[in-house]
Amino acid sequence: MALTKYMPRQNYFYFTIEGDDLDILLAKDIIGLPCKTYTKGEKTVTDIGREVISKSTRWSYFAKSEGKTENFLTTQLEIIVGKMPKIECYLKKYSTKMELVIYEDRPAKDCLKLSVKHLKLLNDIGVEFILAFK
Repeated sequence: MALTKYMPRQNYFYFTIEGDDLDILLAKDIIGLPCKTYTKGEKTVTDIGREVISKSTRWSYFAKSEGKTENFLTTQLEIIVGKMPKIECYLKKYSTKMELVIYEDRPAKDCLKLSVKHLKLLNDIGVEFILAFK
């Protein structure tokens, strides 16, 4: 019987602020997190080599991890909560969202367990949160 070799679980976390009049360089300096920035109408190339035109101006924080999703999510939410005094002014004026994407190429053996701490952190941030399994 051949053993099937699976890739480790991949976790991706995104926090995005977007708006046509967003000053992305100022946001980058003020918030102080590693990020990618995009300007509306700008041509960019995706990780898979596809050229796209940005539909909006946006600032996007991104983190990646393999392994335990719950620990990764806690860390990322704590990072965002720690930056809330600098982010709050953007929440009122611009569209914001957070997204956790989990890639799993094996049958799920366990589920994602959101703790009371996760829910409190999500509430403290107060923006749309998207959870996607791929």
